[in-house]
Amino acid sequence: MLRFCLLSLLIAPLLVLPLSGRAESFSQSSVEKITFDLTAISPAGLIGGATSLQSVSYEFCIPASETHRIEVQAIDPSVTVFPPFQRSDWLW
Repeated sequence: MLRFCLLSLLIAPLLVLPLSGRAESFSQSSVEKITFDLTAISPAGLIGGATSLQSVSYEFCIPASETHRIEVQAIDPSVTVFPPFQRSDWLW
C-alpha cells in the first residue's frame, strides 16, 4: 500500500505537467488570430461614430461538434451556424 501511494505521488505530477501551460498558450494563440480592434466594438456590437454606427459582421470557424456550437452560442446567441463545406459542394 505504501509503495502504491509513493508511486502515485511520483507519477501524478508527470501526468499534470504537460497540461499546466496549455490553457494559457491556447488563449494567447486564439487572441493573436483576431485581426481587428476589439475595443472599437461597443457592448451592443456596433462600431463607428455617434451618427454612423454600423453592426460588425464577421466569420469564424469552430470544430464541428455540438459541444463547441453550444459554447459559442452561449457567448453570442445571435451567431448563425452553417454546416462545413465539403469538397463536393465546391463550385469549379
